[in-house]
Amino acid sequence: LHYCVDNIKNAAPLTSTYALSAATAPYISALAALGVEAALAADPGFAEGLNVKSGRVVHKAAAHSLGMD
Repeated sequence: LHYCVDNIKNAAPLTSTYALSAATAPYISALAALGVEAALAADPGFAEGLNVKSGRVVHKAAAHSLGMD
């Protein structure tokens, strides 16, 4: 049984490591193959998940929560 609670991952460290690796590998591969700018242009998910670019907070919710909007 697996469920998403931030601090529970230590209960099954090996399983959670495999799950995290499987979930993130396609994104890391895309970044490596395309480069950051092309990956951002090709996949809206990358662009929506971007928080900081060139030293500037570009994610609206993150900027708002930090008082930087």
